[in-house]
Amino acid sequence: MQILACLALGDLVVALAGVPVPGAILGMMLLLIVLSVKGHVKGDRQGHGEGLAAIRVSDRLLALLPLLFVPAGTGVIVLVARIRLDALPLLAGLVLSWAAGLAVTAVVSRFALKAQNGFRSRRAS
Repeated sequence: MQILACLALGDLVVALAGVPVPGAILGMMLLLIVLSVKGHVKGDRQGHGEGLAAIRVSDRLLALLPLLFVPAGTGVIVLVARIRLDALPLLAGLVLSWAAGLAVTAVVSRFALKAQNGFRSRRAS
């Protein structure tokens, strides 16, 4: 029930305040705050702590996560004519953002490996 209430509240806030965030995202943030305040996000997957029920619920929600792609897929089908008109800029943005993400990942990975190797060499001496 808390999930639906937070979703509805998120949609309501977006509709009334005109916040440029999807209502579902705002609802998830509200749900996280509610669960954190109530102490339901503590614990681990081995059953230690109070958050085991929240972990079970989150595992079930993750199993249903692919359903969230249905509206996006429907939007692509509905807007296919518009996508054809703007295919080149969309493709360029996709390739450039992919390349930027790849470059950032490479830099961060290289930094992390150097830091890890430096830590190991200091520990060995």
